[in-house]
Amino acid sequence: MTTASVRLIPGVKRRLLDASPSIEEPWYINDHTLIQDTEGRWHVFGIWHPEPAAPLDETVFLHASAPDLTGAEWMVHDPVLHARTGIGETHVWAPHVIRHQSRYWMFYAGGTADHTAYRMTLATSEDLFTWTPHEPVLFEDGFDARDPMVIHDGTRWLMYYTRNATPEGGFHQVGVRTSDDLLTWSSPEVAYQSSVSGTYGGPTESPFVVRTGELWLLFVCESGEYDRTLVYASDDPLRFTDADLVEVDLDEHCAEVVQDGERTWITGGGWGRGGLTIRELGIEAADQRAT
Repeated sequence: MTTASVRLIPGVKRRLLDASPSIEEPWYINDHTLIQDTEGRWHVFGIWHPEPAAPLDETVFLHASAPDLTGAEWMVHDPVLHARTGIGETHVWAPHVIRHQSRYWMFYAGGTADHTAYRMTLATSEDLFTWTPHEPVLFEDGFDARDPMVIHDGTRWLMYYTRNATPEGGFHQVGVRTSDDLLTWSSPEVAYQSSVSGTYGGPTESPFVVRTGELWLLFVCESGEYDRTLVYASDDPLRFTDADLVEVDLDEHCAEVVQDGERTWITGGGWGRGGLTIRELGIEAADQRAT
């Protein structure tokens, strides 16, 4: 395939949610997830912490909801899924929520003192308010394995997440694992590998995958430039390369792509960003020419 077969058209960015307790006490929202409940109400969960940035001290998830996605009537609820220090969790990162079999499934990373063995963790809920962690953890990986995102490809579940070529470090990768039941996951494959090596950060953070026609789009956060999201397009959801890069200017950090009816939106957040932003994202494919 060629990247010319898809065109992304970002709209005007605006503030979605600032969940700070007050102007004098700013809190940031970093990696986050949005989901609509069965009654049509939208919910957001995300890393939530007072400024300034302290990633290893992020021990709780924001929970807020609103009657519609782009309205201003967000209600902040009690935070959920505090880090379980009794089992060695030092912090919790990057929730991603899906609905399956009349339940909500939240996948997230549980940080530990060992950066080569971060835990991918699952919790489930009937109502998005009360969450029950699943035992045992789904798997461990490194370096700082994190930022899970789960999608069904029509045959099986795919989990994309951030990892490195070895748990101790190396080329930054987007890993992908497969599952039939959301509980048992395969060994990792490499969905995308950067030419950049390291441990912390890297250009493969916050992976998010969507399907448009016969193509799959991989969004990743380029942490070398804090507010920058790159997009790769491929006809194979298990393989993206640098040659698949799409020409588009997205200055979001930890971007999420959200479908609301016929409209597609992209959100962003991060340290020092005053909460979350949102804007419409047109996706035009050569085979359908639809936005």
